[in-house]
Amino acid sequence: MTTKLHAIVPRLSDGRQNVTVALTVWLRRDVVRVVAWVEDLSNLHLRRYVHMMMPVDPRVWQPQLLLETTAPGGGQVLHAELETGPAQLGQVSDPDIRPFSLRFELPADTGSCFKLVEASYPEHKSPVCLQKGAEQVCAAAHNKPLLGISPSTCQWRHLEKCRPPCPYLQESLCSALAPAGRYSNTTPALWAVIGPVRRIGPAPGWAADYEETAARLVHYLSYHFIYGMSGVLLYADQLAWHFLSGHPGVREQLRAGKLRYCYDQALVASHALLGLSACGTNLMALITDLDEYLYSPQPGTRWPTPAASCLQPSSPQPAGSAGPEPTTVHFLPRFNMHSASRTPEQLVRLWATSGGLMGHPLLQYDLIAAKPLHAGIGKVLAVPAAGVVAFFVHEGVPLHGAARAADPVCLALLHVENCWRVRDGYNMRSEPLNNFTNWLLLQGGDRSGALGTATLGAVAAV
Repeated sequence: MTTKLHAIVPRLSDGRQNVTVALTVWLRRDVVRVVAWVEDLSNLHLRRYVHMMMPVDPRVWQPQLLLETTAPGGGQVLHAELETGPAQLGQVSDPDIRPFSLRFELPADTGSCFKLVEASYPEHKSPVCLQKGAEQVCAAAHNKPLLGISPSTCQWRHLEKCRPPCPYLQESLCSALAPAGRYSNTTPALWAVIGPVRRIGPAPGWAADYEETAARLVHYLSYHFIYGMSGVLLYADQLAWHFLSGHPGVREQLRAGKLRYCYDQALVASHALLGLSACGTNLMALITDLDEYLYSPQPGTRWPTPAASCLQPSSPQPAGSAGPEPTTVHFLPRFNMHSASRTPEQLVRLWATSGGLMGHPLLQYDLIAAKPLHAGIGKVLAVPAAGVVAFFVHEGVPLHGAARAADPVCLALLHVENCWRVRDGYNMRSEPLNNFTNWLLLQGGDRSGALGTATLGAVAAV
């Protein structure tokens, strides 16, 4: 659930004193976990690295959130505990581009409705109701696509009229994404989390623009379903949903439950990790983009094999047991991909055109960087149940377990150049390259396909 609060900050990062700021707050229960973002009402466009930035240093100022509860015999006021404290922020840089994370420990018999308030602004109390137990998800009647996820109320949003009464399909979000009978901590469900797709530069028209975006989405889905991914959580606003859901390939995956739309959020990764933190260790989330493709260098290795073998176990260790702390956040290396046979313009057109697996644009990429991109700009594969906080694009800090770099021989991301637009001024000859063939796409992903030349570790200039 999302709500708004205000607070008075004694001193902002720019030196101004006693400034009223706005807080956007996302909440989830049973333990009430909170993600909070601070905005200066006089400057809503603060940026760093073109990303949103808070006007406060989280190491200096933190919101003092209070929760007024209801319970038989009278409620009480609870104080939030900070999850993004010095121990967590000390592991990352630029803490002001990462949201606050807090939590409230609820007493027994606490009701479902509360009032949330920031101590410095007590006259503004925000009423919130959080359903006990599992979250609910919504779907339209007659097997229409799942449209949204709400942890408190089953929301129904669409562009067509709904004839009342509008029937809902209510189910546990976690059970829907990772059924316990099918997935375990050694064979977890894998869901990609992808932020809103917005075109860079002028668009020729909404319909044509989203038609090309839908083609890229179908390419992503077709490849990753062959690899073993369970599905994709795609954040999209109503305009994007309207156009994308009209594409036959996208509509097919929506009906199959493998593509699920979430509402557009400014802080996509933190929102997704908060919502999925109620799930068990039988679910993992890949925070990624549509131009990044999972790849196992060992031919025939598909998900969930890496989770049970070359990736360290993601399940908690028994109390008192020896051994290293389990890895709950994996930093995946990214390798740039290039094509020796296609021009950048041709590649952009291929990605924007729908096609089957046998005609997948990734088949045209026959060169791979000999070394991964800088370790600080990899992407994250996480166990949300570990409580991943202080997240920003390339990294996050787990409250439980450890964060470690994944071995590129185990699992990597293929970063495809010229997927969305021609990369002006980029010279693929500026980095050492290896010849590359993707074994997964051989014979349409047939499990008997083999490849001896797809190695990520060798260094050979082309």
